[in-house]
Amino acid sequence: MDKTAYVYRVGQSSRQRQSKLFMPAIAYIPLLGGGALEAMIGWQFENEMTILSVGEILWDVFPDSVRLGGAPFNFSVHAHRLGHRVVFLSAVGDDEQGKVALSRAAALGMPTEYIQVTHGKATGSVSVQLSVDGHPDFTIHRPAAYDCINLDSAQIATIAELRPEWVYFGTLFDGSICALGAAATA
Repeated sequence: MDKTAYVYRVGQSSRQRQSKLFMPAIAYIPLLGGGALEAMIGWQFENEMTILSVGEILWDVFPDSVRLGGAPFNFSVHAHRLGHRVVFLSAVGDDEQGKVALSRAAALGMPTEYIQVTHGKATGSVSVQLSVDGHPDFTIHRPAAYDCINLDSAQIATIAELRPEWVYFGTLFDGSICALGAAATA
């Protein structure tokens, strides 16, 4: 199949680089004992941006389900699906929820190099209750592992060498004492 037939030019201003077009597909890989992994596959075209995304990866706990999320994580996954190089900086706890979060992030094609495992802190979670009208009410459980991202000077230098064109900060990240200390060292 000629993949060039899928090239689509995205309009751009003189101040913004053109985004890479990504033709996504999801492959469902059945697991023994039930369930399935979702693997993202597809083709990439045009230019890519390097994006540094900093903030929470957490579990949204609904009365009837649990979903991996967090605004910075969701943003990062979508930017990655569009073909951008994403450096996602966050942390999970050294617990079962953290292991599953890392596994799911990898299954989505996300690089996990900068998702740290923080000992002594739980993987982030948010309890979500829905009103009769379907409006969500969030209870954010703190402190969480993503509150305590810790970068050494070598990691900071490596990220700086990538020269990210965009930086995305989650709103929960900047309110944390540990996170503010990490940001100050950068």
